[in-house]
Amino acid sequence: MFGLQFLFIAALWALPLAMLPLLLHLLFRRKSPIVLFPTLRFVRASLQQTAARRKVQRWLLLALRILLLALLIWAVAQPAKVLANRWFASGTNATAVIVVDTSYSMQLNDQQITLLAKADGIVGELLRGELQDATVAVLSSRPLAAGTPERFRSATAILSEWTPLQPQPAGAALVDRITAATELLSKQPQGQKWLFILSDFQSREFPRALPENADEHLHIIAIDLHPADARSAGVTRITLDPPQPIPGIRSTVTVDVAGRPGDVKPVALRITGLDGKELLTRTPQMANLTDAGSAQVRFDVELPAERWQLITTTIPAEDSMLWDNQRTAVVEVGQRQKATIIDRFAPKEGPTLRFVRLALDPNEGRLSGWPLDVKQSAGLTGQEQLAVVPLADWPDAQLARQLRDFARSGGTVVLMVRPGMEAKWAKLSDGVKSALRELLPSQPLAVSVEEARYTAQATSAGRVTPQFKGLLDDAAQVAGLSVQRVCPFTIDDPRTTDVILSLQAANRSDSASRQSLLFRRKVSAGMVYTWTVLPDTLATNLPTHPLFMPMLVSMSLRPGGASAARNVELGNPLTLDGLAVAPYPQLDLRAPAGDLYRVDASTGPGGRRFVFDKAQAPGIYTWHQPQVQPVIGISSLQPPSLESDLTYRPAAEVLPPGDRTVIARSLEDLQTHLSKVSEPQPKWAMPMAIVLAMLCVESLLSSSSGLWKMGGRWLGAKA
Repeated sequence: MFGLQFLFIAALWALPLAMLPLLLHLLFRRKSPIVLFPTLRFVRASLQQTAARRKVQRWLLLALRILLLALLIWAVAQPAKVLANRWFASGTNATAVIVVDTSYSMQLNDQQITLLAKADGIVGELLRGELQDATVAVLSSRPLAAGTPERFRSATAILSEWTPLQPQPAGAALVDRITAATELLSKQPQGQKWLFILSDFQSREFPRALPENADEHLHIIAIDLHPADARSAGVTRITLDPPQPIPGIRSTVTVDVAGRPGDVKPVALRITGLDGKELLTRTPQMANLTDAGSAQVRFDVELPAERWQLITTTIPAEDSMLWDNQRTAVVEVGQRQKATIIDRFAPKEGPTLRFVRLALDPNEGRLSGWPLDVKQSAGLTGQEQLAVVPLADWPDAQLARQLRDFARSGGTVVLMVRPGMEAKWAKLSDGVKSALRELLPSQPLAVSVEEARYTAQATSAGRVTPQFKGLLDDAAQVAGLSVQRVCPFTIDDPRTTDVILSLQAANRSDSASRQSLLFRRKVSAGMVYTWTVLPDTLATNLPTHPLFMPMLVSMSLRPGGASAARNVELGNPLTLDGLAVAPYPQLDLRAPAGDLYRVDASTGPGGRRFVFDKAQAPGIYTWHQPQVQPVIGISSLQPPSLESDLTYRPAAEVLPPGDRTVIARSLEDLQTHLSKVSEPQPKWAMPMAIVLAMLCVESLLSSSSGLWKMGGRWLGAKA
C-alpha cells in the first residue's frame, strides 16, 4: 500500500489491541448517582453544561488513545518504502551491457595487479553474481569489424568461453563505445537494463560527457579503477633528423618522454643491427618533466653503414606501468642511390650535361663513400632511384609515360626545362600532354617571359623541407643565384605542389616580375622537382652557384616516408610500397613470434602496395620475398604513445547525474552501495513523530481542564 511494505509484518496482528481503550471504557462505565436537591434552577443548568463538556472530552481522549495504540503497533511493524527503481530485482526481464576499457593505460599496476586484470575479475564476478540471470553483451575498447553485430548471450554462455582480457589499441574514444552500448540497450525490449562501465577514466578516452539518460529503465554503473596516485613515465616517440640519414654524417635522435610533472627520469639510447648486434650506445641523459608532464632528450649520433638499424630508448627505472618504459624505432640508413641522367632530349651543344653530372658526383665515381652512383643513359634502366632529365625539347610519349610510372612507384624525377619550350606545348599529342601534366606543376604558360635579372628567394616550404634543411637559411647566399629567363609555370594543385625557390626581377615589385625557379610536386609515392631553367651559364649562374650541387644531391635522398623502414603504432595497418617492392606480386611477413603471413599486393595509381591489418602484438615485423630470406622491408609496431598520459577525468563529470547512476571504486564498493539502494528503506520517522505528538496532546487533554473552560467561554462569547 502506497509503495510501502513492513519489515515485521506480524506485528500488525496486534492492531485489534488498539480498540482496548474503547473496550475498557464500555466495561467500566459508571452511571452518576442521583442526589435530590431543592429546586435550584441556576445550579442545575451549570451542572448540565459541565457534564456535556466532560462527555466530549472523554470521547476525544478515547479516540486519541485508540489512534495512539494503532500508530505504535504500525511503527513496531517497521514500515519501509519499496523503491520503484529497485536494482537487480528478481523475476524481471533483465538486459546488460558491460563496456570494458582494454586500452594500454589499463596495464598500470595497482597493488601488484594491473587494472585490466582487476576489470577481468570484476566482469567474472558480475556474470556469476548480479548478472547471472541476465542477457549480457561484453564490449571492449576496440569495435568489432564493420558489419559484425554485438551479441547478447546468457551469462553462463559467456563464462564458458571466457578468456582473460588482453590490451588492445583503442579504435575510438571509450565514450563512443559507451554511446554505442546505450543505443544497443535502447533497442532491447522493455525491462531492467544495466550498463556497466569498467575504466580508469583516462582523459583522452572521455573527451566529452555522456548525454542525459532518457530511458527510465536504464541503470548506469561505473567502476572507476584508476589509483589515487599513479606514478609512471614512458617514452612516447622517437624521431630522427634527418629522417633519411647518411652513414658517417651526424644525425639527431629526439626522444619524447611523458610522465608525472616535476619528475626527473634517466633515458638511455642503444642502437643495434637487425641481428641484435650492438652498433652504438650513448650515456643516459636526464629528462626533466615540465608542469605539463612532458620532456625531450636529444642524442647526437653518427650511424654506421648498416642498412637496417634499431634505435631503442629506455627509461631504466621501473614504475607502475612497464610497457612504455622502452620504445624501438627502425631506420633504414641511406644506401648508395643509383641515379640516371637521361640525355635523349638534352641539349647536344654546350656543357649542360657535364654540369649536371659533376653536380651529382663531383668525384666522377672515384669516391666509394659518395651517396650517388651516377650513370648516363637514353632512358630509364629499371635500377635507378633518381632520374635527372635535362630537356631541350619535350620528351616523346614513351619516355613521358615511363617517367610518370617511375614517379608513381616511388622514384624521384628531376626535370630541367629550357626557357622557350612553352611555345612548343600546343603541338604535343594528347598522350604526351597527359603524362607530362602528372609530372609538371602545370602546363607551361602561353605568355612569354621577358628577359631580366631575376634573383632567387627561398620560400617557407623550401626552408622546412627535410632534404634542404639548413641549405636555404642564408638569404644572401640564396639571392646570389641569378637567372635571365625561365619557362613559366603556375600551380594546378596546391595540395601536392609547392614552390621551393621563387624569383624576383631586380628593381621591380609588380606581380609580373615574379617567377618560380624550382617546383616540387608529390606524385603518388614519388616526388618530381622541376627546374624552370637549364644549368647553362649563358642564362643563369646555377651550375656554378654553391647551392646547386648540394640541392641536387639532396633531392636524391628519399624522405622518411619513402623508406622501407616504417614505424607504426598499434591499431594501424602495416604497409610497404615504393620501388623496392614494385616487382613482387606477393610478400611474406614474419611476426615477432615467428608466425609467417603471405600478403598479396594491391595495385593502384602509386604502384604496388602491401597492406597487413591483422597485427596485434608490438614488435619487429620483417618483409621478405616468398621463400627468400633477405629482408626487403621492416615495420616496427609500437604501443600507442597517448596511452602513456595518465591524466584522469572524474567519473562524475562524464556520467549523467541522477538516482539511476552509481559510481564505485571497486566491486566491493559497488556491492555495498547496491545493497543499500536495493533494500527497502524504513520509514518510521513520521509515525513515531505522530505518536510523540499525540502523547503530548493526550497528556495535555487528560490533565488540564482549564483549556476546556477557556474554550467554553470563547464559544459562549461567540454565541
